[in-house]
Amino acid sequence: MKKKLITPTLEYLKFGNVFSGGVENFNFKMFPNIGENKVKIVVWEGENCCEKSNPLFEETFDLSLDGLEKAIAWLDDKYEVADIK
Repeated sequence: MKKKLITPTLEYLKFGNVFSGGVENFNFKMFPNIGENKVKIVVWEGENCCEKSNPLFEETFDLSLDGLEKAIAWLDDKYEVADIK
C-alpha cells in the first residue's frame, strides 16, 4: 500500500507559498499564481529538485477550494498509477 501524500491548505497557497512534497522518488511541487488565481502542479521522478528534473506531468487548476480538491484528486491519481520505485 502506498503512503498518503501530504498537501497544503488553500490558505497556504493563497498567500503565494510554493509547496513541495513527495514520497520516495515520486515528487511534486505546487506553484500558486495569485494574479491569475491558479495553481500549477509539476510531478517528477528522482532525487533531484524540480528545476533539475524533467516533468512527468504538469497541470493547472483554479486556486479555490473546488480547484484544490480537483488538484489533490489529480495528484493522488498520478501517484497511484505512477510506476516509480
